[in-house]
Amino acid sequence: MRPVLHHAITLLALLVSAVLPVWATDDPKAFVTAIYQNFIGANGILIDSPKARQVITPGLMKLIDADAKAAARRGQPPRLDSNPFIDAQDSDIKSFTVEVQDVGRARAVATVRFKNEAAINDGPVILTLVKSADGWRIDDFRGDSGSLRKYLSRKPKR
Repeated sequence: MRPVLHHAITLLALLVSAVLPVWATDDPKAFVTAIYQNFIGANGILIDSPKARQVITPGLMKLIDADAKAAARRGQPPRLDSNPFIDAQDSDIKSFTVEVQDVGRARAVATVRFKNEAAINDGPVILTLVKSADGWRIDDFRGDSGSLRKYLSRKPKR
């Protein structure tokens, strides 16, 4: 009976791990690496996708949504006119590197470097990460264009 119980527990653990998203991890580097794997040979994660909502904090997502809604009311494109994951509109990324620095309790900063063949700028993207009950989440993106959180927090110029 004991071997059967052991096999049942092992099977249950495998099933649970298969259902969890790959970014449901305690390791911030593994979290960021799982996100950027989506950009290799593909368009990656779009900012208005369900995947983005799983990896970005609700606070930052609220700013992104407010920008999109305000733009729709004005009949104009949103101020966020690029993909903050790559600080560009288009992507052609073959590889990337991730460096993570712990900066406090449940906080980290990740620097993602890549060569984007589809963009002019190749500066790194710096992610401010916070750990919530659901795991790591991105709380800000910084690239050549600056901090997304600060940019979206300012009132638009009229």
